[in-house]
Amino acid sequence: GRTIESMVCLMVYLCGGVMEKHPELKIICLETGASQMPWWLSRMDEHWEKLPHLVPWQKRKPSDIFNQSVYVGCEPFEDGLFEWAVEYLGGDRLVLATDSPHWDSSQPGQVTGPISASTKISRDNKRKVLGENAINLLELGL
Repeated sequence: GRTIESMVCLMVYLCGGVMEKHPELKIICLETGASQMPWWLSRMDEHWEKLPHLVPWQKRKPSDIFNQSVYVGCEPFEDGLFEWAVEYLGGDRLVLATDSPHWDSSQPGQVTGPISASTKISRDNKRKVLGENAINLLELGL
């Protein structure tokens, strides 16, 4: 993925007034590196707090807007990364990513295994990440 470009684009949405004008808009970040998101959000919040004159239209912290409107795709295959992403971003903000059809994506059947086997992720968060968040995001009404 193109992590830097994606993060800059997300920053424009979160800090450029787009989400203030369109609060119903939902964004999904794929191929962005979920592990980088907490630091990026913290940095945007810090700038919002210390330099409010640069974004006078911005009424809410970028992380608050993120927690209402943004979902992040996360692949559960790297040891510890998925649990870490759930801990710092919250189970409500993550959707399962498989990296398919890339040549290095995991095989079917391996996708849900690491999540199901994890003892560090609550049953509620497993349910959300394995499908409930995607159903809500896509408004499938299942």
